[in-house]
Amino acid sequence: VNENIISNIDVNNEAKYLKALNKNFQNIALNKLKEYAAKSLVKEFIKKDEIEKFYEIDYTSSEVDRYIDELSKRLGFKNKSSFEVYLSQNGIAYDELRKKFVIEKTWNNLIYEIYNEKVVINEKEISSKLEKIVKQNSYQETFRLSEIIFSASSKVNFEKKYNEILQDIEVMGFDQAAIIHSISDTANFGGEVGWVKESQLSKKIYNQIKGLNVNQLTKPITTPGGILILKVNEIKNVPNDGIDKELELSKITNAEKNRQLNEYSVIHFRKIENRSYVKKI
Repeated sequence: VNENIISNIDVNNEAKYLKALNKNFQNIALNKLKEYAAKSLVKEFIKKDEIEKFYEIDYTSSEVDRYIDELSKRLGFKNKSSFEVYLSQNGIAYDELRKKFVIEKTWNNLIYEIYNEKVVINEKEISSKLEKIVKQNSYQETFRLSEIIFSASSKVNFEKKYNEILQDIEVMGFDQAAIIHSISDTANFGGEVGWVKESQLSKKIYNQIKGLNVNQLTKPITTPGGILILKVNEIKNVPNDGIDKELELSKITNAEKNRQLNEYSVIHFRKIENRSYVKKI
C-alpha cells in the first residue's frame, strides 16, 4: 500500500483486533474476517499516509484517551487496567490500539478543516420543520437504523453489487453484510447508526422509511457519499410534550453537520484511494 507492506501476520493481528473489540465480528467466517481485516488495514494505511502530509503525528498523544475509555466502558470494563489485561489476553498491544484511534481522530480533523466551510445548514428550514412536527403531532416517530453504503461505477455494476448485498443480507444477516460491503465507518459496528428522530431525517430519507415495519429495508437511496440502504431495527414514538425546542434544534443541526462531514469523508477517501498504489503480492 504505497510504501507500506501488509503481511499475513498483520492481517491475522487485525482480525484479532476486530474480533476482540466488536461483537459483530465474533461469528463471521474466518475467510471473510481476514478479507475484511486486509481491507481495514489498507484503509488505515491510506488514511495514515494522507494525514502525515499535513500533520506531524504524535502517536503517543493522550488526546484519544477519552475515546478509548468510552470504548472500554461500552465493552463492559470498569477501569483501564482490566481493559489492558483483556487486550493483552487477545494479543493486542495497547499502544497499537492508541495508534489506530490517533489515525482516525486526525483523519476526522483533516476532513473538518478541508470541508467545514462547504457544510450547508439551513437552520430556518430545520426550525420550521421541527415546529410543524411538534404542532401537528403529539409524538415523533423515532427509528433505530442500520446502514450499508456502497458505490457503483455503472448501472450493470450497481445491479450486480446490489443483488450480492441482498443475498448476503438474507444468508448472513444485515450486520454481517454491512461489515463486508459498506464503505461507511459504521461498517465496523455492523452498520449500526442508532436512534434517529423524524425531525433529524431529510424528506427524501423519511419518505423511504415511513411505512416500513421492523426488519424491513429501504430501496437504494442515492446520496453524495454513495448508494444507501437502510434497515429499520426498532420503531418507537417519542412524546413532543415539554420538548426543549432550542436544544432539539441544536441536536438536529449537529446531526446534519456530522452527516454531511461523514459524506465528505467517504468522498475524500475514495479520491485518495484511487490515487493510491495497492498491490497484492
